[in-house]
Amino acid sequence: METLTDAGSRTVALFEKIKALNQTSEHTGGDKWPATELATEADRFKLWAVNLGLFVQGHASLDYRVRDAESIRFVILRFIASLNDALTPVLEYVNGASTTSPEGGLEDSINATDESDGLDESFASQDGSDMDLLVEGVRDPIDRLFKLAVWIRNPSSRITSPKVLRYRLLDPETGVDLLDVFKEFDYDYVSSLFLEFRKSKARADHPITEPSSDYPDDNQSEQIWEPI
Repeated sequence: METLTDAGSRTVALFEKIKALNQTSEHTGGDKWPATELATEADRFKLWAVNLGLFVQGHASLDYRVRDAESIRFVILRFIASLNDALTPVLEYVNGASTTSPEGGLEDSINATDESDGLDESFASQDGSDMDLLVEGVRDPIDRLFKLAVWIRNPSSRITSPKVLRYRLLDPETGVDLLDVFKEFDYDYVSSLFLEFRKSKARADHPITEPSSDYPDDNQSEQIWEPI
């Protein structure tokens, strides 16, 4: 099975090949070669990879940290593969591959149901040039990777390891799960700690005051005027 590191390494290699291209308008059908835009997307991917430890070795690597979260690993691998699939047409376009070729060019994949030339021209005029479509195809998977990184970094999205959920500490004589028994005592102990903390904070915020000495006794209380 392909690792996330292998897929990411292929992405970096594709970006390096694109970076090495020095294209003029003659090679891009009159459109300006988007070197700056593609370099920006390459930097964004490297930033994402460094942030999540894609190329780190050992237990700090992204592959190791998602080893028990198959769904997350699958989504990351799918997004990186989508990015690689978007980078490949960039190289093919520069090498002279037709964007309307039956081998799966960019315009053919987008306009699969458009048969007439008029519809193709209308689509191009509305959604931009081939260069814009190529850059957008590269940008979209990276945007998805960044959104996924934000979700992974969010503490509320932490997924408990299946090994932890399946672990049992059984008493050899009775067969009772000791963790379930200790859970009630631990819960009571932690609850009491928080209760004492709230009491201490309440005393600190609202000091206890002694009753005033000017408060009238029972005999004088009858002389106090009360409103009607």
